[in-house]
Amino acid sequence: MTTSTNRVIVGVDGSPASLAALRRAAWVATCRGLPLWLVTGVTLPDGAGAYLDDSSETALPRIRDRRAEALLDEACAQALADFGDGRPEIVRRIVHGAVGAKLAAMATSAGDLIVLGAPARGRLRRIVSGPSTAWRCVRTARCPVFLVRPGEEPAAGANPAGRSRRSVRRSARRADR
Repeated sequence: MTTSTNRVIVGVDGSPASLAALRRAAWVATCRGLPLWLVTGVTLPDGAGAYLDDSSETALPRIRDRRAEALLDEACAQALADFGDGRPEIVRRIVHGAVGAKLAAMATSAGDLIVLGAPARGRLRRIVSGPSTAWRCVRTARCPVFLVRPGEEPAAGANPAGRSRRSVRRSARRADR
């Protein structure tokens, strides 16, 4: 099975939408035999640096990174429990700063695929809180971006790990169309 997709990149923040996106991304990565990149972001609130002394400047990033690692561990445990030994190769990344821009920059090939949880936000919330990570990624990525809403993930019995090679190839051909 040859395909131009190099990897599946999924944004994880622990929300129900991101867990649905993680399940869908794992399913796609398993069907295609691709690595699954789990990406989460950490940021400091604006102006927080003014309150840090020299000792906390080094400690705070370590604490944030540990929390991000714990978030990825918990998300994997929840979303990938059904995959067992058939789960794809997983690469974890923690990014600092604007997550949407960093996700788009990670997709270095037009064959990459970014999978994100679709924000369930109305017009008023979008006006108040600004554009979502998914919106920024869709606008700037040079590869396909797949948005998943909670409840749109594959059924619990749709684990591709136990599927025959023939059915995996058929699924991949359908996805390439």
